[in-house]
Amino acid sequence: MLLLILTLLSLSPQQARQRPLGSTVVVDGFVTVPSGVFRSFRQDEGFVLGNDITGIYVATQNRGYRSLGSAVEVRGQLADDHGLLILRATDIRPKKGRSLVRPRRITLAQVDEAHEGQLVRLEGEVARAPLNDLPSGHKLVLKDPQGTVQVFFPATVVPDLALLRPGQRVRVTGWCGQYDQTYEVVVRTAKDVKALP
Repeated sequence: MLLLILTLLSLSPQQARQRPLGSTVVVDGFVTVPSGVFRSFRQDEGFVLGNDITGIYVATQNRGYRSLGSAVEVRGQLADDHGLLILRATDIRPKKGRSLVRPRRITLAQVDEAHEGQLVRLEGEVARAPLNDLPSGHKLVLKDPQGTVQVFFPATVVPDLALLRPGQRVRVTGWCGQYDQTYEVVVRTAKDVKALP
């Protein structure tokens, strides 16, 4: 009798993003958003697993902390959550190594499906003061000549309201996500937003 053992090969985040919804996959990469940062609006202990090309949100209730740059392998099922591709984790394993993924520089107009999941960096002008959307967080709108984009501050990140005055130019680093029809950049810490001259 021949015994066949099927194992899933580890995929990069970009390979996993090409698989159909419902697929069971194993993805490895580095943590670009630590565990629990998005708890206020995701209602889980998830994190973002990525590399220099793209990333994917890992949904989990597991409270084990995954720090920025940690190497991790995740097994789970691909799913759609309000337009956002996520990986519902069934198994999470630490791996050896660390790497801080560099954000990809994009324009406001590039905050879209093509960049969903990526750690990005962009610049724009504050269009209006942040809107209180607690308990989820705060919303900020940036503008440039090509248009506008929403920047979201989870409740775990307190925005510097003195810095975020209308007309102030800022540089924002964050995760490119989606909720229904809205693409947005979600910051990880208050240090992800810097004033520009």
